[in-house]
Amino acid sequence: MRLDRFNQAADTTPVGRDRFVDTVRVFSIGAVVLGHWFMAVPHYSSGSFSATNALSAVGGLWILTWVFQVMPLFFFVGGFSNSVTVDSMQRKGLGYSNFVTSRVLRIMGPVLVLLGVWAAIAVVLGLTGVRSATINSVTMWITQPLWFVAVYVVLIAMAPAMLTLHKRHGLLVPATLVTIAAVVDWLRLVEGVGGAGYVNLLVVWLFAQQLGFFYADGRLQRIGRTGHVLIAATGASALVFLVAVAGYPGSMVGQAGDKFSNMSPPTLAIVALTLCQVGVAMLLRSRINAVLQRPRVWATVIAGNTFAMTLYLWHLSALIIAVVVLYPLGFPQLAAGSVGWLAMKPIWLLIAAVPLVVLVAIFDRFDRNTSGTASLSDSAANRGLIVVAVAGIAFGTLGLAFTSLDGLGELHGGRTIGGFTLNATLPAALLLLGVIMTKLATAAHLNEHPFVSGPVTPALAELA
Repeated sequence: MRLDRFNQAADTTPVGRDRFVDTVRVFSIGAVVLGHWFMAVPHYSSGSFSATNALSAVGGLWILTWVFQVMPLFFFVGGFSNSVTVDSMQRKGLGYSNFVTSRVLRIMGPVLVLLGVWAAIAVVLGLTGVRSATINSVTMWITQPLWFVAVYVVLIAMAPAMLTLHKRHGLLVPATLVTIAAVVDWLRLVEGVGGAGYVNLLVVWLFAQQLGFFYADGRLQRIGRTGHVLIAATGASALVFLVAVAGYPGSMVGQAGDKFSNMSPPTLAIVALTLCQVGVAMLLRSRINAVLQRPRVWATVIAGNTFAMTLYLWHLSALIIAVVVLYPLGFPQLAAGSVGWLAMKPIWLLIAAVPLVVLVAIFDRFDRNTSGTASLSDSAANRGLIVVAVAGIAFGTLGLAFTSLDGLGELHGGRTIGGFTLNATLPAALLLLGVIMTKLATAAHLNEHPFVSGPVTPALAELA
């Protein structure tokens, strides 16, 4: 049984394995899933489905985003993982081409499966007479979380260079990134240069990745509890100042009624949240590591990491399945924030978990790869091909996150974004072209997992 393999992996885990990092990653995945499921307020009426966000309907609920907006921890852990993997590959004599292709291809395989399945569903729904507005509303749920994938593949491509800067300049790198983020916010929010804000889509998450580098080389641990308290307090104080004094929205996700979004694109508020969350995580590290010595707990963490990408990609599909099946049958649709709505939430979370388990069982196979190691050419031409490929993947994935699958296959029309009219056709083409180019750059790639810290150990390789 699969559970037996998790237990076996737990029993044979190498002593040097950083269990804390794996646990932070599992917590982040769980927070994303539960946060999306909790905040979603689906509606069904006269054969039509729609959805709103509880944050917009219930005053004061935005404070929960300070806990459930865990993307800072995602990228912090990603920084650790990228750092460890780059160093490991360098020791093996493997270069940039191996690093990028192994991790990018591993991520994009499951993403392409998700998009392919939902593109087929959208076509079938259209042929059966479902309104395009309903189809777009549903597919938007699926594609919006893909912005994370777009940013992450760019951070992977930049990780070797950023790690070199980290080793040479240390704290100067994150300090520079914070300064750039502040200038970008000023241009966007004071000077009215709205497009400038999208620079922070890269800068803010690079900052979180750099903090992961400090954890990977041990410097973050060496500052001790006092240093961790200072980091957390600085982040929390800055966040309170930005919200209470500087006029930033309290919500760490975009919601109707806010003057602007703290997440799309990210602002200095997310930088402050990153410091706060990383500081708190480090303060809890010793206690977490103590609990992780229990075999069953650690086996559960291994299982969570094994299914991490599949859970992230398919958890909203599970929610849609639950809504489509239950709401037409008369499942109660209660007002967001009401006592009944709150009372039903635990039941609703359990209901949504049922189709998610089925989806993970079906699609997890696409998130596992057992390809052997191959030393790829690290020539300038190959590196250039990979950089162009990653750009195509990133722009394509980000475009689909904004457009959903609206207008897929059409040459004209779509949504207006930043003054441009865009449908899903161009982003989908860029994404596919980027993946093909990456494949051209390599015929085989390493057995690396983007959600596992560093090279997969022999004990965990089968599960990854």
